Amino acid sequence: MSAPLAVDLFSGLDGWGEAFIAEGYHVLSIDIVDMRKELGQPPLEGHELLLEDIHTLDGRCCKDANVIVASPPCQKYSYMAMPWKKAKALAAWYRESPERIAELNALFNACFRIQREASEAAGRHIPLIVENVCGAQKWGRASSMALRIVFFMGGCPRADADCSIGIQSARPELE
Repeated sequence: MSAPLAVDLFSGLDGWGEAFIAEGYHVLSIDIVDMRKELGQPPLEGHELLLEDIHTLDGRCCKDANVIVASPPCQKYSYMAMPWKKAKALAAWYRESPERIAELNALFNACFRIQREASEAAGRHIPLIVENVCGAQKWGRASSMALRIVFFMGGCPRADADCSIGIQSARPELE
């Protein structure tokens, strides 16, 4: 029997990948740059890297996945959650235009598109876990156990996902 497959979108330095490999998964990491190589770190064993733009990635390449995880960039969401006047002004600027909000959320929406395409190609549901900061949640869609889409956002743990991995909160005092 081959190892289960985890797809890691926005893999960066492979934090998700290392955890899945430790649990016996094979990992397909997808990002636009090889951060391990950029920082002189060796590649991981049990890991495959695909350098691809998430905006244009064909989700069918993820059809063999047992789970998809994603950690989209969060800098703008974090900044706009701050109590500063400039941060609030930027948030107001985005809210003025549905097109700006769509641009802000383009990478999040690409995650859901990739999951949908992968699930359709596989003929089964593939769970998606999106990790990001709490400030991002009000700009995107809410967690949905009906769709089995789970978000881990900053101090907002959610550990009741219906997928084949065990997930524990790093902050049990919040549970």
